[in-house]
Amino acid sequence: MRKWLQRILVLLVLLILVGSMAGIGGFSYLIRRSDSAIDGTVVVEGVSQPVEIIRDTYGIPHIFAQNRVDLAFAFGYAEAQDRLWQIDLLRHFGKGRLSELFGANPEVLNVDLLLRTAVYRPDQEEFLRQAWQTLAPEVRNELDAFARGVNAFVALHPGKLPLEFFILSHAFEPFEAMDCAWMLFPMHWGLGMNVADEVLATKIAAKLDPALLPELFPEAPETILPGEAGQTRTVSKIKKARPRSGNLASLDSGIRHSQYTPVFSGLSSDTLSRLGPELTLFPLHLPGVRSGTPVSNGWVVGGARTPTGKPLFVSDPHLPTTLPSTWYEVHLVAPGVDVIGAAYPGLPYVVVGHNRHIAWGTTNAMADNSDLFIERLNPNNPKQAWFQGQWEEMQVEEIAIAVKGQAPEIREIRSTRHGPIITPLFPGLKETLALHWMGVQEGLAYNSIEGFRFINMATNWEEFRAATRKFSTMALNLMYADVDGNIGWQMTGKVPIRAKGDGRFPVPGWTGEHEWTGFVPFEENPSYLLPPGGADPQVTGSPVSSVPTHVVATSNQRTVRADYPYHLSNSWVPPYRFLRISQLLGHKEKISVEDAQQYQADQHSLFADTLVPLICEIPMEAEETDDLRWAVQTLCEWDRQVTKDSSAATLYELIFFHLMKNAYSDDLGDLYEDYAERFGTFLYSGIDRLIQQPEAQTRWWDDVQTPVIETRTDILRHSVQDAVTDARQRLGTDASGWQWERLHQAVFVHPLGQVWPLDWLLNRSVAHGGDGHTVNLGHYSFKQPFNATAAATYRMIVDMADVTQAQSMNAIGQSGRPFTPHYDDMLQPWAEVEYHPMWMEKTEIVEHSEGTLVLTSKGSSDGQIQ
Repeated sequence: MRKWLQRILVLLVLLILVGSMAGIGGFSYLIRRSDSAIDGTVVVEGVSQPVEIIRDTYGIPHIFAQNRVDLAFAFGYAEAQDRLWQIDLLRHFGKGRLSELFGANPEVLNVDLLLRTAVYRPDQEEFLRQAWQTLAPEVRNELDAFARGVNAFVALHPGKLPLEFFILSHAFEPFEAMDCAWMLFPMHWGLGMNVADEVLATKIAAKLDPALLPELFPEAPETILPGEAGQTRTVSKIKKARPRSGNLASLDSGIRHSQYTPVFSGLSSDTLSRLGPELTLFPLHLPGVRSGTPVSNGWVVGGARTPTGKPLFVSDPHLPTTLPSTWYEVHLVAPGVDVIGAAYPGLPYVVVGHNRHIAWGTTNAMADNSDLFIERLNPNNPKQAWFQGQWEEMQVEEIAIAVKGQAPEIREIRSTRHGPIITPLFPGLKETLALHWMGVQEGLAYNSIEGFRFINMATNWEEFRAATRKFSTMALNLMYADVDGNIGWQMTGKVPIRAKGDGRFPVPGWTGEHEWTGFVPFEENPSYLLPPGGADPQVTGSPVSSVPTHVVATSNQRTVRADYPYHLSNSWVPPYRFLRISQLLGHKEKISVEDAQQYQADQHSLFADTLVPLICEIPMEAEETDDLRWAVQTLCEWDRQVTKDSSAATLYELIFFHLMKNAYSDDLGDLYEDYAERFGTFLYSGIDRLIQQPEAQTRWWDDVQTPVIETRTDILRHSVQDAVTDARQRLGTDASGWQWERLHQAVFVHPLGQVWPLDWLLNRSVAHGGDGHTVNLGHYSFKQPFNATAAATYRMIVDMADVTQAQSMNAIGQSGRPFTPHYDDMLQPWAEVEYHPMWMEKTEIVEHSEGTLVLTSKGSSDGQIQ
């Protein structure tokens, strides 16, 4: 209540300030109803027949139309009611036009420069116009109708645009059908851009002995689904079960480790040193809003393992905690389609959801579809690059980046055969780098949109898999279940085949030895289909999780065995979430909806199952401090649940935080923060292997700044002591008050919520448990600990025995408009891992409705509602 009182006071102050600047009109703008009516009839130009938009008690629109074009129009209209600012912001983001909104902000300008260099260039605009013509006519018509629906809402409500437009003094430009493609480009970038890891490995190689890289960037293990997931063993209380101790082998996980040898083909030590100092990680995020590579959980249980005899489908995509939510829930009904779930703002189709026949969800396949090429330029003509014995002319374009309040920024973009030159983005860089990225190579964001359209309509595996062929630039694991009892998984996207190398490091662009020679054939992408009963699974791509145990699961872990003939990625997520899901699925003979709810809420850390026993083995000498004894005893008695009210969890997280620092910061120096940020809990890294090696890698356990040689036990002891000291400084001397939630809040950040008083007005936060290793994710940044920067932004559970009883929950709220009821009404239920019904039957929808809005054309109604 105190926070709301503060917000009210801040709002009053803001009203006074706005009123003084804008007179009575300013007051009127803020205090009058900012969202449009949800009841009545609206006359619009754009629908051929009346369309109903019934909003349920959660603010979710259920749209009933008599044809698909009218359905798309009404969807655009309804989404504009709730998310117009977000649609406009994402459009500016995708096109590299954020500076038009935010002015001369260096952080924003850098994002624009990167996007205008790598993505939104004049040639790509023309390429997309050509790609537009290759779309199925029905898709073009629906995208056009969606855009017209957005614009119709704006036209019918002059002067009533959302608050953000007023704050920025920004006018809405008409939305175009082609804008839908640009909405997706940032998502494409985030899904496959492991260039950041390529950059980091190069910088470390320039600083340390390159032979050490396998210890910092080890090969991710093969993680075969434990056989126990197919057994019929019952455990009464999963949350209170005593965790196993020891290393990962005790999980019966089938983990197998391997090493790689770093090969800097054609790169001398001098080249490495010239690359290292100025090249930085690739920032690409909305101003002030945390970003990261999308990760997720998804699993399906076959009917042989459920009480209903039909599959149970579970999905929860993990994304940065932003506000408005990444997802917009919607139900779309017209002849040939009845689909419900989460849509991505600016697209007229459901991305994660189900229809009457199938359910699907996505996790990031972590594919490597980008490379950096070092180009050799002509000293007499910097617009020529050397390739296989001759100088080639670059493509040269001049761009203008509009900046609010000042003259445009003019830049020259040069591109070689490998892609745009990104060197101007890094002042001081002494090598010329070109970015070879699938998003530029293909430019087919429309294909992904078309793919989602046909998935929305699919009724079986064959139609679903045919739709997934459309995803050329989005490397996803698409999980699948249907009402006939089939469960499956299909990896999508084109992964490049390299003539030489594996994409770990920048490569010479002048030799022709490292060119992309093609792409992994779709038929050989990892794929798995298990028919009812589990007999004769159909498998391609040698997927790791293809054990026929009536379970399919992905959590961004390595999904292929060593004998898979193609290279998919160097950057996989640690397998702990995947293994914990597998472990949970092995606890019962039959997995129910209630079990799935409990599993999505699970905050047991399997990494703690490995680390804590090592701490418990620290020898206690007579001179040991009481702090150390108490901390070790506390952890040894801990159930390893990273819950928000746990003090032991706080101690554990602080120990891990300091363990990373004590192991690596003395060697990595100024590169430590970047390494910890990317590899602390997010990607499989050296620490995952190091904790199981007491003395073998003494360089990392040894603190080079001390005269003695430390061991793993020494570093663990130091880390425990550092954690206790840190906890006292952050939380006080009373250890009973060290609850994890005091450090770990899920903070949902609005792009304008960076300054007072807008942070009070627009941002929201809630206590949250978990960490980067738990199924109920609460990933935090090692640079700015410990608030959650990514979490399960949407949850969905579908029992294929009756899809009309499915359940879901958005992360914060359906509306993007501040001060409206549905701006944050889902926040607390989401934090408690509760669910709302996904009503599909019209009688139930009407019974739980807040209002019904009818869109009709002229002549069909006498009035107009604004």
